[in-house]
Amino acid sequence: MSDDFTHKGIVVSWFALRGFGFIRFDDPPVGMCSEIFVHISDTPGHQPLAKNEYVSFTIGKFGGRYKAFDVEPVVREPEETANGNKVTP
Repeated sequence: MSDDFTHKGIVVSWFALRGFGFIRFDDPPVGMCSEIFVHISDTPGHQPLAKNEYVSFTIGKFGGRYKAFDVEPVVREPEETANGNKVTP
């Protein structure tokens, strides 16, 4: 499954010394786990990701397994609550 659809999710773990981590999908595709592998080579400038960082990515297969490609940080816009306060999700 290689797609051009951009998915979004949050980095749930990052192992800086080993250069990889896992992203939890906002909305996982049917038939896939809720988390996907990401390698530092698929991040902008080969920079490490931060735990709880919100990112966008595409899905591809490498070595028979799914992984995240073209991973980019996403700036989340604050949402307005019922009482008018702004909170960042």
